Amino acid sequence: MNKTTMTYFSESDIVHLAVSDEKEAESIELSPNITAELNDRGELIGIEILNASTYLRDSVLETAQARLLKIRQNTEEISTAIESLRNRQLKRCRSTLPTGMPVP
Repeated sequence: MNKTTMTYFSESDIVHLAVSDEKEAESIELSPNITAELNDRGELIGIEILNASTYLRDSVLETAQARLLKIRQNTEEISTAIESLRNRQLKRCRSTLPTGMPVP
């Protein structure tokens, strides 16, 4: 098998990701809902996710919230940097005005 395939079993709410069509020789529980399937050489050939709808929903939401937080932090940092640059430019412009000229 050259392509990874994903199958959802709605009756049991299980997602199976297959990266190979080799026979499963062993499985390792990675977390309560995730099992790694290995071939006889110990290579990953698939992943099974139990309670997939809840697990995937929670994982996607958590990832999205973390990325949004990072975007907000970056936006605040950029705004602060822009304000600092603007203040420096204003200060530089004011220092070049002739004495007695009104400062905007």
